[in-house]
Amino acid sequence: MTTKQLLVYAHPFLIAIAPALFLWSINFGEVGYDKALITIGALLAFSLITVGALYVILRSLPKASIAASAILFITFYFAYIFESLFIFNIVLPWRWSVPIAVGAILLTIYLVHHTTKDLAVLNKVLTIIAGTFVLLSVIQIGN
Repeated sequence: MTTKQLLVYAHPFLIAIAPALFLWSINFGEVGYDKALITIGALLAFSLITVGALYVILRSLPKASIAASAILFITFYFAYIFESLFIFNIVLPWRWSVPIAVGAILLTIYLVHHTTKDLAVLNKVLTIIAGTFVLLSVIQIGN
C-alpha cells in the first residue's frame, strides 16, 4: 500500500488526538508544548495498539480501523455521550453505562467483522470528519 492509500485509515489516530488538541487549544497558555506532545504521543501509541490488536483479530485493515475508531470514540468521549443522554431525558445509573458502552463496542466489532460490504467509502468519510475536527482544534491553538 502506498502512503496515500494508508491515509484513508488515519481516522482512529485522528479521533484519538482530537480531544487532546481541543483541550490544548483552550488551555494553550497554561500547557506547554512538551506536556501536550507527550499526551498526543501517548494517545497515538494507544490508538496504534488498538488498531494493531484489531488487525490481528479481524485480519483486515479497513475493518480494524473502523472498529478501532468506534472503540476510541466511545472510550474518549464516554462522558460526553453519557451527559448528552440528559438532553433526551434519559437518565441512566453509572453502573449501567459501562456495560452499555462495552456492549456497543462488542456489537460494532461483531458487525464490522461479519460485513461483506466494501468499507472504503466509510473509511474515507470517517477520515474526513475526524480530520476536520482535528483541523479546527489546530487552528484554534494559540488564539
